[in-house]
Amino acid sequence: MLDFGVSIIDMEEHSKRVSLSHNNALTLMPEKGIRFYNVSHRYYEGTTLDEIKQLDYDVSIAYLNENESSYPYRWRIQKKDVFFNRKQSSLVIEEISVMFMEVIYPIHITTDHTGLILEITNHQEILDRWSIIKPKLIQLYVGNLVFKMIEKFENLIKDLVKLEISLSKEIFWSVFFNNIYQEYDTNYKRESIVLFPLEAYKTPILYKGKSTLTPMITAYDSIKLEFQGEALLPFSSNLYKNRKNHKLTSALNIEYHLETDTKIPRAIKTFYDVYDETQKEDLKQVEVLITLDESEKPDKNQTIQDKKDSVSNNSSISKKKKKWFSFGFKNT
Repeated sequence: MLDFGVSIIDMEEHSKRVSLSHNNALTLMPEKGIRFYNVSHRYYEGTTLDEIKQLDYDVSIAYLNENESSYPYRWRIQKKDVFFNRKQSSLVIEEISVMFMEVIYPIHITTDHTGLILEITNHQEILDRWSIIKPKLIQLYVGNLVFKMIEKFENLIKDLVKLEISLSKEIFWSVFFNNIYQEYDTNYKRESIVLFPLEAYKTPILYKGKSTLTPMITAYDSIKLEFQGEALLPFSSNLYKNRKNHKLTSALNIEYHLETDTKIPRAIKTFYDVYDETQKEDLKQVEVLITLDESEKPDKNQTIQDKKDSVSNNSSISKKKKKWFSFGFKNT
């Protein structure tokens, strides 16, 4: 696993130069197999930036194409083992969220050559899982707000377009499936924009900035790519509550470490904040770390099969400080 301590900031470069395609293009070259990732979100709020929440889970990503160079690229993503503040789900909202997750995952998608999602391809499987899990939810949980939550989720997954849009409102999806596979200038840079979900369930915010490739292979035998951008928060943001006429900005830093052959991410470190320019104070900072689980080595020869879940048995910014890292009830 990569060490994202202080040493990564001053990482020594390997002697080998990054291999790019024609016109300095960073080209995705996926190969069949499964990769396993650990994902950790840490949230800090208030002027003292105390940690208020942590979310951890595991993700597996399988490349499905029999012909590795065929297009579009087809992927299968599974999400499991969710921990809220280092504990398994215990609150009603957490338990329901996990059951919703078991409906959506595994999810099959296609992506284009830049890395962006094109479509979800197993929509009917998701609906079939919902038909099994929904009765269990209704049997286990009661309360008006619980039923509203179930109704809202059902309306979401029944509409394929809405479901696809919802993926862009999750941090993991917005950074892992980002259009990083593009041409870079002779200085290994390019002007970039990133749509990023600053607030849950809100429309992603547009960050403008620059993406920079490190021209040499790193000491960790990876290709380093970093995006740095900023955004002015729209007044529709909930963060303007009690801050009328203030100016709120956000900085976003995404650091990728890619495999040298496939260019698939080995690790992604994301940092973003919200800063009150009027009061000159930090309001919020979030760190998200996605790392390849080295104990689960990618199996290039593994046969990938479309399997249905057994749901019957389951249900760099100088002005700011940086840190690194009941609505219902259950039936008895």
